[in-house]
Amino acid sequence: MSGNMDDEYDLNYFKEHDFMRRKCSKCGKFFWTQDEKRETCGDAPCDPYSFIDNPVFSKPFTISEMREYYLSFFEKRNHERIERYPVVARWRDDIYLTIASIADFQPFVTSGLVPPPANPLTISQPCIRLDDLDSVGMSGRHLTLFEMMAHHTFNYPENEIYWKEETVALCDELLKSLGIRKG
Repeated sequence: MSGNMDDEYDLNYFKEHDFMRRKCSKCGKFFWTQDEKRETCGDAPCDPYSFIDNPVFSKPFTISEMREYYLSFFEKRNHERIERYPVVARWRDDIYLTIASIADFQPFVTSGLVPPPANPLTISQPCIRLDDLDSVGMSGRHLTLFEMMAHHTFNYPENEIYWKEETVALCDELLKSLGIRKG
């Protein structure tokens, strides 16, 4: 194990599936990879976008097809599909817009005050972020409106559903099922 590896990322799944923890030669951030030759993290500006005209999945998807694929994948793994929430976060007094799918459940569900609508669940949530407007159009990473496909579990001391190991395993399985290249 690298001396720079944080305990939070010291997962058995990574060890059992030949992932390596590397430090990006350009930005210095740590990342996981199965590619022994990879020296950079893959994020901009360390690497140029390589997916434009070079899809990372084995087949093309429309937005509707990808949404259905994602939600169905998690439904088949015992997650209940729930309806999206409004983009106006009227249940929160600290934000006006739903900026991420987890915002749908804060603060009431995540604090344990109210039970979640399902546990575990999957959702495809429209989100709006306006805090980086100056960067929109300058990179492929800055958007004002996007659809966040998510799967959530709400763990409580008396009822832990799953956590990091299982989350990484599910996400890796999803990516492999889409035919994504190792990286």
